This record gives sequence, C-alpha cells and structure tokens, in this order.
Amino acid sequence: MQKIRAVFFDLDNTLIDFMQMKEESCRAATQAMIGAGLKMDQKEAFCKLVETCYKLGLESDFACTQFLKENNKFDPKILAAAINKYQETKADYVKPYQNVKSV
Repeated sequence: MQKIRAVFFDLDNTLIDFMQMKEESCRAATQAMIGAGLKMDQKEAFCKLVETCYKLGLESDFACTQFLKENNKFDPKILAAAINKYQETKADYVKPYQNVKSV
C-alpha cells in the first residue's frame, strides 16, 4: 500500500471566505486612500475599486493602481496607503471557516 505523499486543496471559498476578505480589504483600502487625500465619495470609490478588481481578476496585484489611473487620481502616497491597508486587512480575514478542522 502506497503512502499519501501530498494533499492539494483550494483555499478560496473552500476553507476561507475569500469574498468577505476581498470586500473588507477593498473597503479598508478605499478608506485609507481617502485618508491619504483621495477626493472621492467613499461608496463610489469602493464600488469602482471592486469593479476594477472584477475586471482585472480578483487576485490581481494591480487593482488599486489601475483604479487610481482610470479615475485620474494616481498619487504614489495614496497608492501606498491603499496597498498597506489592503494587506493589513487581508491578513485579518484569511482565517478558516468556523467548521474547518485544523490539520
């Protein structure tokens, strides 16, 4: 009998709630951009950022950059605030669903 050598599985929406993580990270990023000087309504900015994420692919590393460029608001300071807050928030939400057993 052969031993099991590896097990592969998908994290996103299988073991963790990827969509909640994405939404909360985008919400935090838009708030950080506004705090860093972005002149845009928070709800509008959030909706446009999420739209950009869907357009580029949910796991794109360039959504914040593209969002700012498409809205003629690119500023390295605003981008840095968005990326830092996005990553910080993402780390808070990358946790297993309640019924996932530890391995």
